[in-house]
Amino acid sequence: MKSLLKNSMIIALMITFLSLSFYCTKTNEVAIDENTIAERLNFKETPIIPQEKVIIVRISWDEWGHASNDCNGWGLCNATVEWFPEADEKTINESNYNYSFPVDYDNANNQFYAEILLDEPVPEDIQLQDYPIKVDEEISLNSKEALNDDLKIAIDNYYFDETLGEFGGFRIYLEKK
Repeated sequence: MKSLLKNSMIIALMITFLSLSFYCTKTNEVAIDENTIAERLNFKETPIIPQEKVIIVRISWDEWGHASNDCNGWGLCNATVEWFPEADEKTINESNYNYSFPVDYDNANNQFYAEILLDEPVPEDIQLQDYPIKVDEEISLNSKEALNDDLKIAIDNYYFDETLGEFGGFRIYLEKK
């Protein structure tokens, strides 16, 4: 009788353990399809309002993706520099691209950069610190004429920085070729 009771308790404990491990596995597995990240985020449109006629430079692209995933997924695999010598507000805020962010200069680091800012909080189920913008193939920006430097977006993972803008964003430093 003791043996039957002992075996029943062991079986009950095993069933409880298996049930808990299955439940915990199911509730902790929140896989995000990297192909949907960009469409679930809202990016801040950054209109540029020059106070005077100046040269405006921005990085622009049409779709998200990274080279090792055939330009699909979450990352950048093609981008270009648009520049507007002596631009006025109308010309610089018209773009032929879906995404466009101004290039700025960081005096402390002596480097050009672009910030991709969010326009609203990140959805709760996306932990952006776990999903950096991937650049897995160097992107040449053909920027010599616009910036007097031939710049590129280097192969790297660009991580979310919650301190940028109101809702966080990504800062991508541009490197000399």
